[in-house]
Amino acid sequence: MNCSVCLELIPAHRLKRFPHTVTCSALCTTNRYKLRAIHPSRHIAKDCETCGKSISVGRLIRSPHTKTCSHECSQQRGHVLYLQQNRRSDVRLTPGTVGAIGELRVAIDLLQKGHAVFRALSSSCPCDLAVLHNNKLITVEVKTASITRSGKLTCPNSKKQVHDVLAAVLPDQIVYIPDLSTVLPKGSQPSTNSAPS
Repeated sequence: MNCSVCLELIPAHRLKRFPHTVTCSALCTTNRYKLRAIHPSRHIAKDCETCGKSISVGRLIRSPHTKTCSHECSQQRGHVLYLQQNRRSDVRLTPGTVGAIGELRVAIDLLQKGHAVFRALSSSCPCDLAVLHNNKLITVEVKTASITRSGKLTCPNSKKQVHDVLAAVLPDQIVYIPDLSTVLPKGSQPSTNSAPS
């Protein structure tokens, strides 16, 4: 007869002493009750999402909701999830090129929203873009951002803290901090595109 926890053979002397036992040792008995408390079903069979091997009972007891069989597989899974959430181009680009693409994306987005947009000519300028609004320049700092495994938005800290708006550029969207509606109210947005008469 095999142990219901570790699947090892139950020793004959234990069966003789405890005829109705389903575990091979006192440790497995304790783990069995832990498993019963964590999961309604007694038999747990989970495969690792990274390598496909079965996850050990001990790991399931320590982390009931784990999806991997080891720390290495967990790190590999986290890396894959990060790449999925933060899709980048297959082409290797320099950081300067990635930054320039981000600035142009934000400029296009602001132009499509009807704002007059100006771009800095030097990378050492205190901001990347400026938006003319009611005869006042609103400064915009552009940063390439990413999303963590928990879904939190992160972007590198800016040394130039003189901007009015931070534009966090993600692969599929642009997040403005604070929101543009608070800095540039819709009712007074100047339109740069005049409709043909």
